[in-house]
Amino acid sequence: ISVVVDDASKQYGESDPELTAHSDDLVFDDTLTGSPTRDAGEAVGAYPITGGSISAEPNYSIDSVTSGEFTITTR
Repeated sequence: ISVVVDDASKQYGESDPELTAHSDDLVFDDTLTGSPTRDAGEAVGAYPITGGSISAEPNYSIDSVTSGEFTITTR
């Protein structure tokens, strides 16, 4: 399956929101587990979000993970 890490953002000084990912290839009520991670940094700018610990149920094999972007904006 293909997994897409969702873009996320926050305003400078705020806590990070929960990072998420999704796959349109899952069937029934199957879900992904784990969570994406972003590169460290708290300065205004853009940081890559990678697949982190994302995994799928045993009936699936993750073939590709498309990274997202985490943006910190000015206050």
